[in-house]
Amino acid sequence: MPDRFAWCFDHGQMHHFAADETPWCGAAWVWLAGATEAEAMDDRASRFGEARFFDQIPHEQQYAIVTGRVPGYRMEDDDA
Repeated sequence: MPDRFAWCFDHGQMHHFAADETPWCGAAWVWLAGATEAEAMDDRASRFGEARFFDQIPHEQQYAIVTGRVPGYRMEDDDA
């Protein structure tokens, strides 16, 4: 069972990563809180509502994510 969950704003879906796994997705995603997929989906909903893709969240939130004020965000141009 995966240990970490992330929401991918490029793919519009949740990614699952094992705790010891280097994240394999090279797109834009954020870590989600929760030990289960259901808990992670609840975290996503509380933080981003029903938004699946980056352009569906408010501009202020987009800015906070890309400027690092939302921890755990990775953009495809970042060094992994």
